[in-house]
Amino acid sequence: MSFSLPNRVILDDFLVHDQSSNEMLKASRLSASVSVLSLLSDKIDITSVQLFGMQAHIIKETADSPYNFQFIVDSLQSDDNQPQKPLNLSIRSIIIRNGSLRYDVLSEPDRSHFCPSHISVKNLSGHFILNKLTDNDLRLKVKRISFNESKGFTLKDCAFSLEVDSTSATINDLHLQLPNSNLKAEDIHVDFNSSDGSGNRSIQAYNASFYDTRICPSDLSSFLPSLKGHNYSYNLSTSITGNYDRLVIPSIQVESDDGELKLKGNGKIDFAKTTLSQWFAHIEELHMGVLAINRLSEPLGSKVKIPATLMRLGDIAFTGDIGSDGQRSSLMGKFQTDAGNAELAVDKKGNLLTGRILAEGLDLRRITEEADLGELSTDLYIEAQLPFSKEMALQANGTISHFDYKGYAYQNINVNGQYSNKFFEF
Repeated sequence: MSFSLPNRVILDDFLVHDQSSNEMLKASRLSASVSVLSLLSDKIDITSVQLFGMQAHIIKETADSPYNFQFIVDSLQSDDNQPQKPLNLSIRSIIIRNGSLRYDVLSEPDRSHFCPSHISVKNLSGHFILNKLTDNDLRLKVKRISFNESKGFTLKDCAFSLEVDSTSATINDLHLQLPNSNLKAEDIHVDFNSSDGSGNRSIQAYNASFYDTRICPSDLSSFLPSLKGHNYSYNLSTSITGNYDRLVIPSIQVESDDGELKLKGNGKIDFAKTTLSQWFAHIEELHMGVLAINRLSEPLGSKVKIPATLMRLGDIAFTGDIGSDGQRSSLMGKFQTDAGNAELAVDKKGNLLTGRILAEGLDLRRITEEADLGELSTDLYIEAQLPFSKEMALQANGTISHFDYKGYAYQNINVNGQYSNKFFEF
């Protein structure tokens, strides 16, 4: 230990054990400088803190146990009944270099990908400015922070400003960089509601906007291993707003680097307690190539199998509206595919599916791989019970303006009957 009068303390090669004799905190150097004049007032003004070669280990025996540093917190509590002095702290500069941090809940098992009960961070470096910390307010500027997590997650750089008080929290100028991803947000704002008198803060409203954001899914493979190898990037810009029971997306644009996926639209989600009850999306533009469909399905693995019929449609473009009010789901829009075009207006309530199909030049041979079929153009109203099966009955009413079957072309067929087991009954 050394002192630099009048206001600086330096600790070299210090070590702190917890009450179980585990190494809890050590560092090759800790230095701190304090404004002497601030000690004469109720404010603590620390001009600088430098922490080099830090190794910290936070431990909990079980998920409900106290942290191993709790004895330090308890020692700082007043033993008498005197009122606590209000907290008023500022640290003008905090620099951390070549640090590491481990967190373990000893009773919980570990796993090969990211585990919130066992976190190990290395190469931790950062520069922070704590402008203000009181009982009700926080003003923090993160100029930079970077680290590597043992399960594969890497944060190359992150910077933002944070302001928190009793009624709101705001993050400004967020810039987050991963190895192949980049996220930018101008403003993230949250309003709190603590009207229950308990002092606990709950979210009342929020809004955020993201721009010039580039996401490479493989950067997140430590959280979702199936994303490993998904090295295609997607460019994103969006804005969101909402409250405790509603999320509104006024705009969203997504486009893959190779143009295989393009999405432009808006939407909203209404929540009933914890259950997703109502949602709506307006799709101004959606384009999905076959490669994009395959890429989006890869992270789902065997959980979702894309129907071969869908893949045979080729590239798909869609404009329209989709949504659900909790009991009734609907889709209305225009599809353009390599196998033909169609307009759909479909409703589903319970197991009953009803709707209108207006198709032009659908290549049924390509879609179904039935050699006897050819092109279909039709305007039909349909009704069917779900789920779809070979034995299901489908009621149809309308006109087939063109239909190819076994090399013959049929025109202007009026339809009013039931289709089941590959037969149509008029």
